[in-house]
Amino acid sequence: MRLSCYIASILCISIFILSGFENKEPVKVSIVSTSITKQGLGYDIKLKFIHCNERCKENLHLKIKPGLDLKSLMESNDRELLLQNESKYIKGDIGKYYLEYRTKKNEPTNKIVFFSKNATLLVMDGLKVIQKVPLKQFREKTLPY
Repeated sequence: MRLSCYIASILCISIFILSGFENKEPVKVSIVSTSITKQGLGYDIKLKFIHCNERCKENLHLKIKPGLDLKSLMESNDRELLLQNESKYIKGDIGKYYLEYRTKKNEPTNKIVFFSKNATLLVMDGLKVIQKVPLKQFREKTLPY
């Protein structure tokens, strides 16, 4: 009886420890700044790869999931925002990404600036979302073009 309780407790502790290692975030987002361009709203994102191997770095891409207020100012295809421009630069354990989304014509710039951080950054490995980062925690100012 004691042996089975001992084995069960070791098994539970092992599962708890192993599940903790599996759920570590692959990247840490350090900077998110926004800019208003002639075509739309740009996001400059800098991140550090923590638990991400070379295959993960190559397959990793980012998307912005807007809140309702921001989505009403942006052009979309009902499911996601229309991406105007995208670039990425990876050197070692640092990745720099730029995403630019198209805004609706004649929307006031001050509203776009105000709601630009009303969104969530989706870190994706292929089609699988591996991390969600709310942009409200990044307080940098939005820069005009």
